[in-house]
Amino acid sequence: MDVLLYLETNYLLGVATGRYEIDGLVGSTPAGARLAIPRNCFMEAFAAVETVFARRRRFSQLLTRRVDKLRTELFLPRVASVVSQLRSTRLEHDLLVNDVRQRLLDAIEHLTAVAVIVEEPNDVLLASVREALAEQPTDNLILHTILRHAGENPAAAKALLTENARDFRKRDESRAALKAAGVILHGRYDSAIAWMRNTGPKPS
Repeated sequence: MDVLLYLETNYLLGVATGRYEIDGLVGSTPAGARLAIPRNCFMEAFAAVETVFARRRRFSQLLTRRVDKLRTELFLPRVASVVSQLRSTRLEHDLLVNDVRQRLLDAIEHLTAVAVIVEEPNDVLLASVREALAEQPTDNLILHTILRHAGENPAAAKALLTENARDFRKRDESRAALKAAGVILHGRYDSAIAWMRNTGPKPS
């Protein structure tokens, strides 16, 4: 049986921020199973990571201001030690920001090498505008894209790994659409891997 595990933006962000291993899911995909991800998830991941960068840059700026302030407090005996530690913390924090960016790029390279990249044709975009299956517009477009692709693969066993499983289950219409397309929701990484292993072809 053909097995399809759909991914969405939060998987990419999970890899970027260190919640998942870069090649953990790719390395755990059994023979006969395929990963798939809508193309718009990559752009959404870039935008979300920029928000993470902005938040972390503000923290670095706060550390810089604190260091500058402490350097004026010349006669406190612990100032030199604290300034040194804060500078070290700021440096490590800046390197961590770079790590997030690089992990996202690595995740995209890994996925594009092995996964099905699901396109969003104009009619899917229009369908997402006209029918709200999920509250967030980006989630709604992702859901419509996955449902279209799932409908084009009726014989496959299909599941979606998403940290937004609760949001996708909120509306009766989304639950009905997922059920009609044969797509099971998994909110946890380990349960999605177990599903692939249990659903895919068994070794002879």
